Amino acid sequence: RRPPSLLEQFGDGGRIRGAGSLALEQVRHGEIGVGATRGAGRGGLAVFQDDVADRIVLTPVLAATLRAQNLETTRVRGIETHGAWDLGGTRASLSATRLWPHDLTGGVRRVLPGVAERYGALAVEQATSLATVRATSRYQSQAYRDLGNAVVVPAFWVHDLALDRTITVLDTVLDL
Repeated sequence: RRPPSLLEQFGDGGRIRGAGSLALEQVRHGEIGVGATRGAGRGGLAVFQDDVADRIVLTPVLAATLRAQNLETTRVRGIETHGAWDLGGTRASLSATRLWPHDLTGGVRRVLPGVAERYGALAVEQATSLATVRATSRYQSQAYRDLGNAVVVPAFWVHDLALDRTITVLDTVLDL
């Protein structure tokens, strides 16, 4: 069971309007997975299903204003997979998720608002004696913003590049 957050109940005074009469979410979750390691690689696969009564979602009420509301019956089925490889100073990882998110309220099957159907991530990290360089790309497919599946949030990629460097300022132990 999940109670509404303060943001969902009371809003933020601007973009999100409060909805004080929200019911607690009631979640039933089932999952089965498998993982394996071989040499420098490891990976896994999981299949799951979430059935939620009174799911709390944020939906549009005016131009750029959202309000939390309960959806009577929702179901999200999914499959997740991931793999990672460590080769000396180089690490690489790949993950992918496929969801089937449905709002089943009122006997009508619609895509659950705010939940994309596909997610993925790819990361490569190279460690040297001077620094660690990390490149990451993440993907999310389109999602619907509203209950009628008319307002579409387009798919997008996010790319990050990071450089980590450790600098030692004092390399002696002080015994006080």
